[in-house]
Amino acid sequence: MLSLLTALVLTPPLSSLAIEYHEFDHEQEIHGERLGGLSGLSYSDGDCYAAVSDARDKPSIFRFCFSGDELSWEQPLPLIHPSGEPMSAMQLDGEGLETSSSGWWMSAELTVENPDQFLFHIDHQGRVSESILLPPELADLELVSNGTFEALTRIADGSLLTALEKPPLNYPIDRHLLTPLVAINTATGDAVIRGYYPLDEVSEKVDRGLVALGVLPPLVRQEKPPSADQIGLETLETATPPSYFFAVERHYEPGVGNKIVFFVFELVNAEEVPSTVNKQRWFELAELGIDSDNIEGAVIDSYGRLVLISDNNFSSHQRTQIIRLDFSSLFLL
Repeated sequence: MLSLLTALVLTPPLSSLAIEYHEFDHEQEIHGERLGGLSGLSYSDGDCYAAVSDARDKPSIFRFCFSGDELSWEQPLPLIHPSGEPMSAMQLDGEGLETSSSGWWMSAELTVENPDQFLFHIDHQGRVSESILLPPELADLELVSNGTFEALTRIADGSLLTALEKPPLNYPIDRHLLTPLVAINTATGDAVIRGYYPLDEVSEKVDRGLVALGVLPPLVRQEKPPSADQIGLETLETATPPSYFFAVERHYEPGVGNKIVFFVFELVNAEEVPSTVNKQRWFELAELGIDSDNIEGAVIDSYGRLVLISDNNFSSHQRTQIIRLDFSSLFLL
């Protein structure tokens, strides 16, 4: 059914697609703070969003709004330890971001300085008010350095969903492409593996990873009735709303650049035994005529617009990109 979903309902509206594009070099400053390292992205409201910078010497939240042909920026929020001290000593590498009622939840890479805290709550003043330790379900996994918790989104039951960017090193050969999808109850700190996401097979010279997750809004029904080869589509769209997600895979090849590919998958019910999810290719960013850099954040807002950000790694050879694509015709909003 996912193949029907992507082929008949989720085809990007190429002929009428509105694209808003903003690009900044590595020397750009926002209210005196250097702009760069944008990794996780969350939706606030209206035309406004928040992104976390993974600058380990000064992790910060950057808030911005689309305003005509420009972006307007609020004062960046440096992250603050509960003691009131800056978070720089922890060398915090924030990667995923999801809005909460009192601020944001942020997923982070595990590092030498931060070996076991993978999820943090940040209030509207930038103060880290809570952290959650690596769940026992993942304690035995041999994690890839700089390849842990990139993606973060919220699922229908209110839990957060995250995933490892790269599969664990100690998975057997028949599971070497699988990365666990982990749901976290933020009220209790409990975590459970909800499934396994299969990364695309690539050549050895390509560095690939799962860099973002997001929820698909309700889908627009087809105006024309399904033909004989589309049986099941109506059931797919009108049943109890399923948990459809999009995933962003980044394939980087030295000398070639980044290939950004979007996939759609369905998460199994929490009562079911975790299994490998069925994913279907949605589109590649280059197919929309966009020369993308190191895309790491993605979110679909309440108007059906897909917003993307890139991490320039504070390099003069890379760009900070903020892109908004109007996919509203695909969704029932």
